[in-house]
Amino acid sequence: MQFVAELAQALTRAGEPEGLVQSRATRIAEEYGVPDARLVVLPNLTLAAAGRGAPVMLDSAAPSAAELRLDQMAAVERVARLADQGAVQAEEGLRELDAVEIMPHRFGAVGSVLGHVVMTLGLCLILQPTPIVLLASAFFGALVGLMKLRARAASTLRVLLPITAATLVSLIAFATAPDTTTEESLRGLVPPLVTFLPGGLITSATLDLVVGHLISGASRLVSGTMQLLLLTLGIAVGAALAGVHLDAATRNTPINTLGVWAPWVGAIVFGIGCYVHLSGPSRSLGWLLVVLMTAWIGEQLGARLLSGQLGAFVGAFAMTPVAAWVEERPSGPPSLATLAPAFWLLVPGAVSLIGVAQFVGAKDAAGVGRMVNALVTFILIGLGVFVGNALVLRVRSRQVGRQS
Repeated sequence: MQFVAELAQALTRAGEPEGLVQSRATRIAEEYGVPDARLVVLPNLTLAAAGRGAPVMLDSAAPSAAELRLDQMAAVERVARLADQGAVQAEEGLRELDAVEIMPHRFGAVGSVLGHVVMTLGLCLILQPTPIVLLASAFFGALVGLMKLRARAASTLRVLLPITAATLVSLIAFATAPDTTTEESLRGLVPPLVTFLPGGLITSATLDLVVGHLISGASRLVSGTMQLLLLTLGIAVGAALAGVHLDAATRNTPINTLGVWAPWVGAIVFGIGCYVHLSGPSRSLGWLLVVLMTAWIGEQLGARLLSGQLGAFVGAFAMTPVAAWVEERPSGPPSLATLAPAFWLLVPGAVSLIGVAQFVGAKDAAGVGRMVNALVTFILIGLGVFVGNALVLRVRSRQVGRQS
């Protein structure tokens, strides 16, 4: 039961919704001969007991714990797959989970920072492809990448990193060239801050709330909303220190001086940057790009045929079964390691930060609508993943029925 508790907590840290983790952990306990197991899975705490009145095992993760990289997510999922079949001893499974925590970055410190720069450039090509923003994005991407590297070993710095990074990026941008920065709009400041956006967090919250896990869903939703507000506060503080009014700094005017090719190339560049910065598993780059491009194309088609917000829903719905299909390939990484970067690629998710900033800086009631639109976008992404997951489970259940 200690193994089941720690595995459930590791899956939660890897980004799997608590509702799915709890049912999976219960099945694993049954596989290990504990059919009456009782589990409670929360964002930072898992409780497990072998039955009514049995001793309770627990595992917890500090709120400031470092997020798992893609290779660590894949390692956790590998242990979970073995546990699904009862193919790993509990003691060995615990050792494997301990080893995940100390896994070295596949590309080292330099690769981590360089990957963050490439990610930033890729998203810049999507949001605001102009030469001056590309140049600024390279600088800010390196700056934030170095800050993340420094903060990884210090829990206090990790807590303060989002607001500190947003303040520093905003301050330098507005203080160096206030007129140019305001003209280019806030879209130019979002790319270096993209890894702080709570796309996966709010998506998991939506999934938990839909299936009735109210405590975990509500807590994740509040946490994700707080992250957005902290980023916005950082941008507002930076603008204020530079002498720029937030209302003028939060324009949302897309400018593309490079051509229609830029966003498409940007999606691919973004995927390569994610693979390097987040230490993607070996031989998973191609599969990661397949899932990312599915999300990107689905979002673009949905935005053209329906609306920008529903485009996020279509993109999330399309990428989920593709990620599940990739997971079943012999060399395919688990869906946890391919879906996480896709949440950031869905452009409405990134632009939602602009919506929150516009809400803070607005002087009229329109700001409330911008705030609501920002949160609705994330919720629609979560619903897209939920519907996609339902489709995957239905197809798999039919396949099992045919085999039996």
